[in-house]
Amino acid sequence: MTRILKPLRSPPIITRTVPITMSVQVTDPTVMINGIATAGQVVGIGVGSTGYAYRCVGGETASVVAQSLASQINGAQVSMNQIYVPGGHKLIAGVVSDSFTSVEVARQVQAFRIAIYAPTPAIRDAIGRLISPTLMQVRRFELEYGVTNAPKYLNVWTDDATAKAGVFKRVERWGVEYPTNAVEQVPGVLFAGLNSSGKLVGQFHPDGPITIERIINVWTGCSNRFR
Repeated sequence: MTRILKPLRSPPIITRTVPITMSVQVTDPTVMINGIATAGQVVGIGVGSTGYAYRCVGGETASVVAQSLASQINGAQVSMNQIYVPGGHKLIAGVVSDSFTSVEVARQVQAFRIAIYAPTPAIRDAIGRLISPTLMQVRRFELEYGVTNAPKYLNVWTDDATAKAGVFKRVERWGVEYPTNAVEQVPGVLFAGLNSSGKLVGQFHPDGPITIERIINVWTGCSNRFR
């Protein structure tokens, strides 16, 4: 039997990040891109106050990424894995990766029973007294789907209805509580700053506005390599 409980009000937990396999090097007015792309990475170039980004799908060479970025920048020229950006702009470049966050949406209790059938009440109770101390020492109890947690005592009852048949029964109920988590892939922050109105602006992938909450949740979990 499974019982649903309210979730704990815990913040999202960053479980893992996509490893970064690409790097960038800026020597104004050029940007050099190196490495082989894997899905979940975003390579970006900031030209003055404008950011440009390319989301990798996996397997692209540095030259392909450079070509994709250069095609977005007005007047940019590309040679192999190098991008030349005219105009005397200040250049920045970086590589970020997606992270995966997990948030608890519910808690469940998977209950199980331990039944004792004995020829006398004394034997039944003697065996029963051994169960609780033993299970209370168990720290990790594994269920199907890899769910593990410490078992918790729920209740116990005895049944002498079958005494005429020479059988005395005792049933203990225990449960294992575990969370149900929702996992979300969260993008990394490439560029962020304040505009003339004091509002937070930048480039965020997939498309969407930057918020303080997103930066707090994502920044610590994303690998960032900036010049």
